[in-house]
Amino acid sequence: MALPRALRERLRPKRVVHLAVSLGLIWWIAGKVDWADFGTTLRRTDPGYLALSLAMSPVLIVISARKWQLLLNARSAGAGLGACVNLYVIGYLFNNVLPTNVGGDLVRGYLMGRRTGDASTAFAAVVLERLTGFAALVVIAVAALPFAPAETWRLWVYGFVAGVSAAFCVGVWALLDGRAARWLRRFDRHAAIRKAMRLHDAIEAYRGHPRVLARCIALSFLFYVGAALNIHFSARAFGSDVAFAETFLATPVILLVTMLPISFGGIGLSEWAHMYALGRFGAPAAIGLSTALLLRTKGVLLGLVGSVIYPLMGTGPIRSAAEAARGGLEA
Repeated sequence: MALPRALRERLRPKRVVHLAVSLGLIWWIAGKVDWADFGTTLRRTDPGYLALSLAMSPVLIVISARKWQLLLNARSAGAGLGACVNLYVIGYLFNNVLPTNVGGDLVRGYLMGRRTGDASTAFAAVVLERLTGFAALVVIAVAALPFAPAETWRLWVYGFVAGVSAAFCVGVWALLDGRAARWLRRFDRHAAIRKAMRLHDAIEAYRGHPRVLARCIALSFLFYVGAALNIHFSARAFGSDVAFAETFLATPVILLVTMLPISFGGIGLSEWAHMYALGRFGAPAAIGLSTALLLRTKGVLLGLVGSVIYPLMGTGPIRSAAEAARGGLEA
């Protein structure tokens, strides 16, 4: 007897692997953390640093929303900063309910397209907003590694950053070079190639806006300074004595590892990344885990705010947007 469609969806091999990775990381974390120390760490939370950590969330959202607005308006989409901020927060709602970190991006692109009547520009702006951010992250990661003490990072970290950087450079070349794009279009029957061509088309649309792209990259560097402060304040809230310079060195590794699409919604992976990276600078496992859980809790709270904003914007049923996002993921 055939399995129901809903159950078949949940049992897709990729999702099963992602769930297994998350469960494996949670099992590893459970064995590494001193739970008595973890409880003490939570009880000694510093309210001042906790407030600073909470304050960083809207700052980071405004920076990202401003980047998105610049890209939208470069192609005459007429998007206001307030609408971009609201849709960005709504994106957190869908990140919490969809089994992927890009679901929120697809939803806000979909909703902005409905709002402006130009879906292609809305999605192209989402792609470029993320791509310029990733470019800045790769530059920071490569530049930061040599400044860490030789004994801090293991060889796999250097290899990982080098591999990601090389893959990014090759990918950008393939997207920008017309010859590579023409060759790749021969294989557009494959979903991955179709996605790559959509990225290429999005970048092509912005070739005539170098100043806008330069401003977006500058805002991306500002964002990652804010991301380091976000992690730093969150860790300090639980008694970390890791200096900001050290947190700044750890942040690119944390963000790059967390972006890997190998776990279910990043569960387990983000916690492991914070424990590992902050631990290399002397932070106990309990502090690394507490920091990651605080950051995850802030994402959930932003999602709850998004659930309030969503109906106020008259954007239709949540289920419709979620189905649109799933369709985009499978396209």
